[in-house]
Amino acid sequence: MNYRQWKKRYKKLHGVNPPLELDKRRQRRLARKAVKSISSIDFSAVATRAAEAITNAAAAFMRGLGGAFDSAGTVCRRGVSYMIKFMDEITEVLTGAVRTYMEWVGEIAIYILGLLAKGLILLSTPVWILPYILIRDILRDNNGGKCEKPDCDSCPFPPCQKGEGEQ
Repeated sequence: MNYRQWKKRYKKLHGVNPPLELDKRRQRRLARKAVKSISSIDFSAVATRAAEAITNAAAAFMRGLGGAFDSAGTVCRRGVSYMIKFMDEITEVLTGAVRTYMEWVGEIAIYILGLLAKGLILLSTPVWILPYILIRDILRDNNGGKCEKPDCDSCPFPPCQKGEGEQ
């Protein structure tokens, strides 16, 4: 059976022309036509047009993206500026409260340190006063209560008076 008869029989049985998947002659004809059209194409011109189209599409996308980021930046800048103002107000309030508290704590700390220093002096008095008194008494007893050094300015014991060492 030749091609023409096969095609007529298919159309008579199914009511339509045979599909491309079954029609081998039509497939070969379309393939030859595609090869002819591809061989006649100027690829440099196609590449140039494709590059221009891609460049224009990228530029349009970037312009749109830039506008979107600009809008988002404006919104964020407003939000951030309000947030910074709010945080500044909170910081000022807290700083004032901390300064007041620190002044109060500082005054109390100085008072407590003064009391501790006085208590330390009172508690440690026997440690440094008693040896001083004993050494002074020993020196006065050995010399009859008079200073041995004629130069009282360099005397280690302040109770000595000028001229006591010369007598």
